[in-house]
Amino acid sequence: MKGKRIFVFVLLALCICFLPARNTEAAVSYRNQFVKAQNGNISYFNSKGVKAKGIITVKGRKYYMDSRGILRTGWRKVGQKYYFFGQINGGAGYMRTSARINGIQVRKDGSASYNRTQLQKLNLMVRANQIVDGITNNRMTKPQKLRACFRYIVNYNYGDGGDFAGGSNWDIYYGSRVLSRRRGDCFGFGCAFAYLADAVGYTSYAVSSGGHGWAEVNGRVYDANWAKATGRIDWYCGMDYNLSGRGGRPNYKPNRVYVKRI
Repeated sequence: MKGKRIFVFVLLALCICFLPARNTEAAVSYRNQFVKAQNGNISYFNSKGVKAKGIITVKGRKYYMDSRGILRTGWRKVGQKYYFFGQINGGAGYMRTSARINGIQVRKDGSASYNRTQLQKLNLMVRANQIVDGITNNRMTKPQKLRACFRYIVNYNYGDGGDFAGGSNWDIYYGSRVLSRRRGDCFGFGCAFAYLADAVGYTSYAVSSGGHGWAEVNGRVYDANWAKATGRIDWYCGMDYNLSGRGGRPNYKPNRVYVKRI
């Protein structure tokens, strides 16, 4: 009898040893608060301890959580309306109201007011934000995200080339075409990158001489076309304008003929 008791005790001990370890993170219950995960993603857990999705209101401010419950910023389309969620002083990006952003008026309720051309730009900016969501992560710094966007455009194929389109909305025309088709020329690469840079949070410009196109961020040249053609990404990802015309580089500085702020 004693031997049976010892056997049962040993068997029970072995079973306990082989039980799966409990995830201590899963055991933590968050309610009514923002939580930043180890991967950098920010989520909001509601009163039931569930990740909130869509537009939520916290302490009078509205935030946007995607389908996975991750906080997102920039231009977003929710239903049939467009909203901008911007970061201020490094805090969580909340809905902006009664403001003019990217040349588009935002109403008191946060929804964008737009005409036909502005609708095209809104759809382009929403697409740019979605791309940035997919090719970057929230552990990256802002400059790292910008570089990831540059490499992303460099990897696009050539195609749809031709003379400079011109017109008042050439940045929208080229940016939309390239981000939807994943191919383009120097004008398209420049505009597409400028919109991605804007989505990252930089003030960016699409620039053209009429014969060549590039993007400008923080007063520096970002030329995905020449980076692709030469294989010298470091040369053309944030190039100082003072290097214009040197070492086989295009003469950018005196040829900023057409400049569009995104």
